[in-house]
Amino acid sequence: MNRPAIIIDAGANVDSIPAYLCQFAIMGEIHYRHMFGIDQPRVGLLNIGEEDSKGCDLTIKTNMMMKKLPLNYIGNIESRYIFNGSVDLIICDGFTGNTVLKQAEGMGKFFNGIIKKEVKKSLRAKVGGLLLKPAFQAIKACTDASEYGGMPLLGINGPVLIGHGSSDARAVRNAVRSGLQNLKCDINKQIQTAIEKWGNL
Repeated sequence: MNRPAIIIDAGANVDSIPAYLCQFAIMGEIHYRHMFGIDQPRVGLLNIGEEDSKGCDLTIKTNMMMKKLPLNYIGNIESRYIFNGSVDLIICDGFTGNTVLKQAEGMGKFFNGIIKKEVKKSLRAKVGGLLLKPAFQAIKACTDASEYGGMPLLGINGPVLIGHGSSDARAVRNAVRSGLQNLKCDINKQIQTAIEKWGNL
């Protein structure tokens, strides 16, 4: 099974400081472990290059601070690595994260439209499309936002889930299931303890 990648922050905090990004990583790591049952998720800082000297003041300082955290921190990552399975948690400010998220949504719709258009062009393409239908369905399933429904708003004192405005019944059901899992594992308490210990580097 491919491991899902989560972007934190995806839009809740458009302005950030290094300490906030480190806290996002701490909170995200706890959430990821309990949500997907994967110990030591790989945490990467979204940047314009992998070298420590790359990026703006925010990412350079954050990168140095993240190395001190008790995380499986793999360093700076470029956006091309988000979808190749080499990173589990992508840490960035909310402005950048939301831009990446919407770009990914747009590209998905773009390619879906191209495939549908090309499959209808000829009998040969239609037959090929029919043969590839199971593969297309598998791709759709692994990129379907309804599979998770929503994500928790981490770092607040209580369970809050954020979902897409166009969520269907399946998405809402899965979001509620995710929220119940967070409550069962007492994610907020674990986050509070970890932030108190590591959040003020």
